[in-house]
Amino acid sequence: MFDGVQQRFAERAPASVMVRGLLELLLNAERIDRWFESTREEQYTRQILFSSLVGLMLQIVCRVQANVHAAYRESSIAASVVAVYGKLQGIELSTS
Repeated sequence: MFDGVQQRFAERAPASVMVRGLLELLLNAERIDRWFESTREEQYTRQILFSSLVGLMLQIVCRVQANVHAAYRESSIAASVVAVYGKLQGIELSTS
């Protein structure tokens, strides 16, 4: 099931491996986007999926990236960084 590298992580840092697995399960992009569609009031999805914003912010919260712009540069979001910031500013309280 695990390749060599993952097996070593599982042996040396099992909590990290379990947390990553839980995050991947709970923060599944399709699940997040379905939840967004069911809770949104005025927001909409055009080019930037809500799951993409969650992924960006997770990079910052977990200190993988220092800020939104750095996370954006490493992402595959096709919209501009200005659009990303606009989308982040417009997140409704009901969805956050």
